[in-house]
Amino acid sequence: MNPFDGPVDPQKLEEYLLSPANAAVHPPTSDLSHPLKDYLISSSHNTYILGNQLYGDASTEGYKSVLIRGCRSIEVDCWDGEHDEPKVVHGYSRLKKREMMVRYTAVEPILFRAVCQTIAKYAFVTTELPVIISLEVHCKMEQQKKMVQVECPAAIFLSERFWPKNSETCS
Repeated sequence: MNPFDGPVDPQKLEEYLLSPANAAVHPPTSDLSHPLKDYLISSSHNTYILGNQLYGDASTEGYKSVLIRGCRSIEVDCWDGEHDEPKVVHGYSRLKKREMMVRYTAVEPILFRAVCQTIAKYAFVTTELPVIISLEVHCKMEQQKKMVQVECPAAIFLSERFWPKNSETCS
């Protein structure tokens, strides 16, 4: 559809804006032989935050939404959580107040486990292309060990197209 054919009225504008010609992410070509740098990759920063990064809500819905829309690069900020469960949250200041790290955002954390489950469920719904995960790990060693035990991360993050099921990813 060419929006410049004839006069543009509100209906034509809406049709164009909602058409594939105006898509921010175009379907990948079948030629995937080029280096990664040659491709435009749809990415998401602070994927888990819905709204403002200082006081928005954190939810796995952010991951679900961007993955279904074809995003191939997401961010996961991991911090030590309660009950030895790593959490995903915006971050902490480096200032200590009464020997405790103080959060500088009002965003509530979500469990790393829930984020992994969401990624596993929605990463390859739209496309089989790999997902690049910017994993920022701020956890102590004990919780890092918990992170690698969550639902076999290799199986979660790798598509069958790139890592066949018969390979030993979880041994």
